[in-house]
Amino acid sequence: MRLPRVATDADDSAAGRQLARGFAMLRFAPDLEHGFARTFGARYDWLIAVSYAIAWLGATALALTSRALPGGVLATVLVPLGFLLRGLLWRRRAALALAGLAIFWVAVFARTRGLETSLAAFAWSQGGVLLMAAVLGYLHEHSVRVAYLQTLVIAHLGERDGLTALANRRSFDRYLERTWQQCISDQALLVLLFIDIDNFRKFNDRFGLAAGDDCVRRVAGAIAASAARPLDFCARYGGIQFAALLANPDRLYAEDLPARVRSAVAALAIAHPDSPNGRHVTVSIGVALTVPRAADSREAFTTLAQDALREAHEAGGNRIAARESESSMVRTGMFRAEVTLAAARSG
Repeated sequence: MRLPRVATDADDSAAGRQLARGFAMLRFAPDLEHGFARTFGARYDWLIAVSYAIAWLGATALALTSRALPGGVLATVLVPLGFLLRGLLWRRRAALALAGLAIFWVAVFARTRGLETSLAAFAWSQGGVLLMAAVLGYLHEHSVRVAYLQTLVIAHLGERDGLTALANRRSFDRYLERTWQQCISDQALLVLLFIDIDNFRKFNDRFGLAAGDDCVRRVAGAIAASAARPLDFCARYGGIQFAALLANPDRLYAEDLPARVRSAVAALAIAHPDSPNGRHVTVSIGVALTVPRAADSREAFTTLAQDALREAHEAGGNRIAARESESSMVRTGMFRAEVTLAAARSG
C-alpha cells in the first residue's frame, strides 16, 4: 500500500501527538496500535505463520536425521523470511525467527552432541543474517508506521477548520448524515444549534481582520468547551457561524447547553463598543429539535435551525430561539409545541 506523506507533525490529533513524541519499540498508544494492526494485518496471517512453522520443522527434521548441514542451509534462508512475512508485526516476526532457530539448534545438539566446524560457520552466518534482517525489518516497519501516522494527520487536517481547529463544514455534513441514520434507528432525539456572532461586521470595521480572527477563534473555543459530552460535535459551519450537534441528549442538557454557550461567550468579555447588546461580543443561537424518521430530511432539519437563528437575530440578537419539528412533536410528545428555551434562558 502506497501512502501519502506529510512533512508536519505539528498537529493536535492523536496521530500528530504520537509523531511528535515518537514510538519506542514500534508501539503506539492503544487506539492507534489497534488501528494500525487492523489496517496492515494480513487477512490470512495465521496461515502464513503456520506455513513458516512447517518450514522450520522441516529444517529441524533434517537436523534430527543426521543431515544437519542441509537443515542449516534451510534455516539460514528462513531467518530473513521471518522478517518479511506480510501482515505480521515486527515483534511477532522476530519471535517466529528466534523460536525457529532455537528449535533447530536444540535438534542439532540433541543429535550431534557437539558442533562441527561447518555447523559452527552456519551458526555465525545465521547470527549475522538474523541481525541484518532484524534491523532492516525494524526500519521498514518504522517507515510504514510513520507513513500511517502521517496519513491520519492528513485526514485530520482535512476535516479541521484552519482558524478555529473545530471540524469544518464537510466533516459536519458527514457526521450529521451518520448521526441522522443512527437516531432514526434508535428513535433518539437529535438537537442542532446554530450559533452566530452578533454584529460582527462592525467589530471587524473597528478592530481589523486580525482582531476578528482572534475573536472567532476564542468564540469557537468557548463553544467547544461548553459542549463537552463525547457525542457532542462542534464545527465551524461557515464564516462566523458555528454548529453544535447533540445526539441523544437528555432534555435538561439539551435545554441548558444553549444558555451555557451564550454565558461562556459573554464570559470572554471581548470588547465590542459598537454592539447594541452591550459593550462586549455576544452570540445568537438557533436550536432545532427532532426525533428523525426515515421520511424526514436532513435539509429540512438544518433549515429549521436556520429559521430559529434568524428569529433570534430579528429579536435583536443575544437571544436563544428554538423550534421543534412537527413530526417529532406528533410522534413522541417529548417537547411541547411551543418550545420555551428563548423565554426561559435569554434573561
